[in-house]
Amino acid sequence: MDNRLLNSALSGYRIKDGDAATRETPTRPSGQAISLSGRCKQCSGYLLSKQYDSGHVAKLLNRNYTQGVCREGDRYRFTLYSEHASAVTLCLYENNREETFPLEQSGTLFSTTVKTSPGTAYAYRLDGPHDPGQGLFFNPSRLLLDPFGRELARPALLKGVDLPLYFGFEETTDNVNFAALSRIPEEQNYPVTPGPGIPQEAMIIYELHVRGFTRINAHLPRELRGTFAGLAHPESIAYLTGLGVTSVELLPIFYFGIEPFLLKRGLTNYWGYNPVSFFCPHPTYAAGRNATLEFVQTVNALHDAGLEVILDVVYNHTAEGEAEGPMLSFRGIDNRVYYRTLPENRYQYYNAAGCGNTLQTEHPQVRHLILESLRHWAQLGVDGFRFDLAPVLGRFEGNFREDHPLWLEMKADPLLSTRKLIAEPWDAYPDGYRLGQCPPQFLEWNDRYRDGVRRFFLADPEIALDFQARVAGSADLNLDKKSINFLAAHDGFTLRDLLSYTEKHNEANGEENQDGSNHNHSQNFGVEGATADFSIIEQRRSAARAMLGTLFFSRGIPMIQAGDECGRTQQGNNNAYCQDNEINYFDWTHRDEELEAFVRETIARRREYLDCIQQGNYTWFSPSLEAVADLACFCLVEHENICKMIFLFNGRPEKAFFQLPVMDDSPGWDCLLSSDGNPVRRPGGTDFSVPARTMQVYSLWKRS
Repeated sequence: MDNRLLNSALSGYRIKDGDAATRETPTRPSGQAISLSGRCKQCSGYLLSKQYDSGHVAKLLNRNYTQGVCREGDRYRFTLYSEHASAVTLCLYENNREETFPLEQSGTLFSTTVKTSPGTAYAYRLDGPHDPGQGLFFNPSRLLLDPFGRELARPALLKGVDLPLYFGFEETTDNVNFAALSRIPEEQNYPVTPGPGIPQEAMIIYELHVRGFTRINAHLPRELRGTFAGLAHPESIAYLTGLGVTSVELLPIFYFGIEPFLLKRGLTNYWGYNPVSFFCPHPTYAAGRNATLEFVQTVNALHDAGLEVILDVVYNHTAEGEAEGPMLSFRGIDNRVYYRTLPENRYQYYNAAGCGNTLQTEHPQVRHLILESLRHWAQLGVDGFRFDLAPVLGRFEGNFREDHPLWLEMKADPLLSTRKLIAEPWDAYPDGYRLGQCPPQFLEWNDRYRDGVRRFFLADPEIALDFQARVAGSADLNLDKKSINFLAAHDGFTLRDLLSYTEKHNEANGEENQDGSNHNHSQNFGVEGATADFSIIEQRRSAARAMLGTLFFSRGIPMIQAGDECGRTQQGNNNAYCQDNEINYFDWTHRDEELEAFVRETIARRREYLDCIQQGNYTWFSPSLEAVADLACFCLVEHENICKMIFLFNGRPEKAFFQLPVMDDSPGWDCLLSSDGNPVRRPGGTDFSVPARTMQVYSLWKRS
């Protein structure tokens, strides 16, 4: 290694212990010293480490410039950030020809103004040190996507491309024919319809995949199936509103890439948790040419129908993966800025996301990127965000911090602070499980709820007390009124498969069934998979109704995976991330309409008794009104000092006998909902039997 070259290239770094490059603390002007996690008075940006001085952060976070492209009169300004590049070239593509323009450097910013027109495609080439051992991958033969580009002119072309050429960061053959290109936006301001402003406690979340939800819906025009426009179609919206959900949570819609190992297997990335751009919609989700406009129109249509839009966002890693992965954007622009590299070997990355690399949110530029991306989508009408592997975003040198600047900046932002924020509270670090520990502004996915309800209804005798805590809001986990309750999500079995398979069946993924979780708490009721046995079918349906009824009458915010309300199956695949086919698509033809009707009724009942569910006091009893400790129990719910409701649960594999309490001001109890389909008015103090795996809801019997 030539340390003279490295010293020159790093500019502000020093070499220590031979190979490790560490940031030298800059000298600050008098009166501008900033303590750990202090607030910069110049730019209101939060600091995590003394390695970044106030002037550096102010330059990054002030609002006097825009990275990416912005219009200035009849010209456009292009701005790119890189700490280690020696030169940046803008490449414009219009009318099948290329024009190049050198960018002028001012510290860490490179910029130029060019007279061009909306719709013009562009990308960058960067010169600088190429020293992978020090985490520097500059290669001017690689055409790179603008990290702040708002629209996509062309995705990376993979068909017919020599994959080693595409992925090799050492390759010097020009990639102009297959690199992804940004596009100057044709519109600067899109008309946005305000969201419905659903109160947090009233939310009912419906998790769906844009492509999968409408891909094989024969009631839609063929050209709209699998697109934003298909989701915005009146047929789709009528289904959602008829079901009664309030908030549509979309699996990732950012432009995403395909992992090298999937390409080699002839598979694809279907879920989309592999982002290339944090601003551009995925191009195949658009029926028309302008994906951003189509997305906004879809959001507006959902808003007009009273539905919120929540985006599942991935800011923990990118599609560039590990060092041997593709060079698409960030790695070639400034690998050492955007990614967390190992101090002892800058060629390697921290892998807190389990996907090859981890974005370095300690760095103000990375936080600026994330915050600008969030603001961009919020300005397009998005009502909230669900953060994939959220603890990754709050790590500093591997350690999780509740006072991480990114959290503080999001909370302080006037726009983002009005949006709903949801955390998936775990990551791939050994200490990555952070349920109940995310910042106060976040709702949290509660996998303890998922597992507790599954185990209760599938006959685990050790789970009764835990089940009761989950139904009552998980206050023991610091989640009361913050818990996102769910039975199933995209990652894992569908609800139907949970009740049809004891083992995962992921052979189609090409990993010899080694992928996906082995801990599903599932039950097949005697037959693995599909069966014609009516008795088994009825047991499965009964359990599904009981679990769904429990979900919607638990304190917290319920979330249902698209298709679980009507019996969708993935044929036992509990990790269908790479299956862009009928395994994942919403099956509109073979819906269980009885189960669907039960869900509609249950949601309607939840809305009717929402205050009692969310605000009431929960007291638990055994079937005989004694202390409770097994799989048959009921919960007395009081609100405003009045006994309002009873939730009754039998998680046993056989019937149980119950006795409801006698109330002085009522002769008995009306059954509002019964998962066995047999609601009966019952007097207090009389024994009655309840079938196996049943959930019922009662309200006080009102005298006529």
